[in-house]
Amino acid sequence: MTDLPPDEPRLRQILAHLDRQLAETETVGVYLRLQRDAVRQALAATDRPPPGPAPAPARPAVEAPRPAEYMVEQRLQAGHPLAAAVHVAGCRQTERETRAVSAGDARQALTGDPKFFRACDFCQPRRVLGLE
Repeated sequence: MTDLPPDEPRLRQILAHLDRQLAETETVGVYLRLQRDAVRQALAATDRPPPGPAPAPARPAVEAPRPAEYMVEQRLQAGHPLAAAVHVAGCRQTERETRAVSAGDARQALTGDPKFFRACDFCQPRRVLGLE
């Protein structure tokens, strides 16, 4: 900056302006240093475990399967007039292939259309489910 004015009032104005710019820049610099320090502290906190009691172990996303409570015995053949039979798990009166079902599924089957599902006369799943 070699083209400065020769008179004192304008030189004082330029000096005051430069002092203000330096002060503002210094304020911005202090603010940025404080922000930088806060970010460094946050990063340091992520590197070490949080203070206090250890977090509880996470529950598994899928619960372990419970033993089947009921089973459905397949029909003799498709279209056979005898509906598929619902049994309490462990019933020994099955003659055909069975598949395990939950209590909710067994309840839904036994409260639905009787031409599709019927209750076993031996283990009486309707009574066990509280439908009678």
